[in-house]
Amino acid sequence: MVAVLAYAGLRPQELLALRWDDVVDGALRIRRKNVHGQLFPYTKTRQNRRVKPLAPLGADLAEWALASGRRTGLVIPRADGTPCTRWDWSNWRNRVYKPHARAVGLPTPVPYDLRGSFVSLLAWEG
Repeated sequence: MVAVLAYAGLRPQELLALRWDDVVDGALRIRRKNVHGQLFPYTKTRQNRRVKPLAPLGADLAEWALASGRRTGLVIPRADGTPCTRWDWSNWRNRVYKPHARAVGLPTPVPYDLRGSFVSLLAWEG
């Protein structure tokens, strides 16, 4: 989840609605959002877009596909294959993301901030 947020600049709602068929030719098609476990066929801006993620994300997604045994449906589903809910997101953020982010020195860890990291990495890359 961190890799997709940081290396593709997706909003959390877009990440939780991303399907494997949106991963095409090394790019991500952003076409929907997840709001509290319900998928909507549009993004926040109602504009579909294609994101070319930074190179490490391609390897991470390939590893995740193998580890999860999934190549269809949602990239980040609940254990039963359904969309993540608000509770699932909060649980991951509090139990996984925040402790790791604090361990590397982030004073106020917010997963959405990784969207800005993507922009910074693009600027650094030129």
